[in-house]
Amino acid sequence: MARVGDYLYGRGTIDDKGSIAAVLYAMKAVKDSGLPIDRSIRLMIETSEETGGDAMVYYRTKTQLPAYNIVLDSKYPAVVAEKGSGALKVFFPSEATDGASTAITAMSGAASANAISQTATATLKGGDLAAVAAQLEAAKPAFLQKYEGQGGKFSIDVARGADSIELKVTGVSAHGSRPEEGVNPLPRLALFLQESGAPLAANHYLKAVKYIDALYGTGYLGEKMGLGYKDDFMGPLTFSPNLIRMGADGKLEVTVNVRMPRGRTPDELKAQVAAKVDGWAAANQVKLEVNYDQGNWMARDPKGAWLSTLLDIYGDTTGLEAQPVSTAGSTTAKLMPNAINFGPAMPGKKYTAHNAKEYKEVPDLDADMQMFTEMLLRIGNLQQMQ
Repeated sequence: MARVGDYLYGRGTIDDKGSIAAVLYAMKAVKDSGLPIDRSIRLMIETSEETGGDAMVYYRTKTQLPAYNIVLDSKYPAVVAEKGSGALKVFFPSEATDGASTAITAMSGAASANAISQTATATLKGGDLAAVAAQLEAAKPAFLQKYEGQGGKFSIDVARGADSIELKVTGVSAHGSRPEEGVNPLPRLALFLQESGAPLAANHYLKAVKYIDALYGTGYLGEKMGLGYKDDFMGPLTFSPNLIRMGADGKLEVTVNVRMPRGRTPDELKAQVAAKVDGWAAANQVKLEVNYDQGNWMARDPKGAWLSTLLDIYGDTTGLEAQPVSTAGSTTAKLMPNAINFGPAMPGKKYTAHNAKEYKEVPDLDADMQMFTEMLLRIGNLQQMQ
């Protein structure tokens, strides 16, 4: 971690090492104060939340969870509803090319499916590389002008090597649950490869490029698939194609991060998405495999003394409006009884988790420690939680 002025930069500063550190100091402050607490309070640190929550599932089999749980992994004022997180994986079998024509031989995007990367790259080899590089360079100005008005500015770099072309699109990184805060470089890379007119061999990479172009484009609301919908409280369904990688089994994986609000069940959405992907594959004679895991949304009853206490703490500390909110993020709260989220992200600010430069503002960390300390005392001495 590095401090630059009032910013703390480092992986986990806001998601979730910062919260863990803040609540540990809050617990120490309460203990050292000698003030009484009528309820028992347990701190649980779950280390597999980003990869499915297996640790919490295991923990539940070994011990009884508390009747009420406050999760420090989302945003203020207090989160009572979460979208369901999904991973839509499509696999393309590897196809060899003869080297006589230019082919995409490698592509990269985000390191994980729940992050929008800052950059996406493609490597091109074979054929007349000089002509292809010239065509890509010539196509850049019109492409940038066309798409910079559709979601934000980005850049394209074409680097000609001795036996390859390295193509890089630089956008704006963001959390996978908040595609509106980023400029996703992977679909823009796919569109550029398509619209540049450069002659490319029809291998698995090109088919993946066409898949991203046809079903997602630069949008993230399911516009091209015609599946978009919105819940008034939880917000819209989002699709964000973030990850592309070659597996050890010789299959090219493209993973789309899906965030599903109230309004459909996971099975309904999975069937609708599968129909769209299979329909595109059949129409374009593309062989592929689909593996779609879709989690369900969560909505808690936004009532009770413990929730109103959290809202009062936030409102009194910040002077801002304190009403229950929803989030597109998916947290351990889904795996726990009577669980709601309290912080740490402040409203109106960019959420930098999973970003290239994740940071936490020092004044916000100070506010966390103040609110967490008050939370322990006030919730710990409530006569009734509901």
